[in-house]
Amino acid sequence: MFLLGIDGGGSHTRAELRTMDNRLLRRLEFGSLNLAVLGKDRFCLQLRELFSACGNMSECTSLCLGMAGISAGPAKDLLVQELERAGFCGRLTLLGDHEIALAGAMQGPGCVLICGTGSICCGRNEAGTFARCGGLGHLLGDEGSGYAIGREALSLTAKALDEQFEMSSLARAVMEAAGAKDLADLLRYVYSEERGKAHIAALAPVVIACADRKDPESLALLRRQAEQLRPQVEALAHKLSIERPRLALLGGLLMPKNSYRSLVEQALSSCAELVEPEHDALWGAAELAYLASR
Repeated sequence: MFLLGIDGGGSHTRAELRTMDNRLLRRLEFGSLNLAVLGKDRFCLQLRELFSACGNMSECTSLCLGMAGISAGPAKDLLVQELERAGFCGRLTLLGDHEIALAGAMQGPGCVLICGTGSICCGRNEAGTFARCGGLGHLLGDEGSGYAIGREALSLTAKALDEQFEMSSLARAVMEAAGAKDLADLLRYVYSEERGKAHIAALAPVVIACADRKDPESLALLRRQAEQLRPQVEALAHKLSIERPRLALLGGLLMPKNSYRSLVEQALSSCAELVEPEHDALWGAAELAYLASR
């Protein structure tokens, strides 16, 4: 008998198996579980490979899977179908990826701010009340995210080309990353049907690299985006009735020590107590599987 936590991601998926008394057995890694990218058949094959690698799923008493969009829709239906196929009959917990990240980062009350392609802030107070802010997607929100940074960098570059300003260091770096020689190339890059929000967000590290070299335009851009994260944290603190919450910074943009993380820390220092995460999201998923089994 065993417990299973899964952190399902767009680029890769990880699983953690534990004994019934909550001791680590092993961790495994697999490819993407993004249904939109994989399609139904490959998504199901990926699940079968994962469950097969974990062992006899009829012996799994509790499974917690954290993944964006898993709580409803076709991905959930296919997951349940493949679990039944594998013989699973234990307790199933389906959560957003931000929820397992919180469970891993904080033992007790506190919050996490996650900045990757998008951005979201969530937390839990002393009473156990859960709340979130952000996570509205790139059309309605995602302030301070990789997408927001990439979009602003593209906008500044396009305006410089359109108005025939002198090309800045940031604009030259964006043009190089986009493989563009002129404004027409840049517009094709942005508006191509093959280009999704992840491609725009992929320009954020280009901006951060320029800022790490003390480029003033890049630093100003990142400072603007960092400041836009503060209202999320303040709103979440208000929802949870916590005056100055403990806050862990997570996600691809904030986990490494870079100029953007430093600017985010400066922007949030007045409204939150910044702390290091205790564990990762996969640990959180496995721990929630254990708690659900008790």
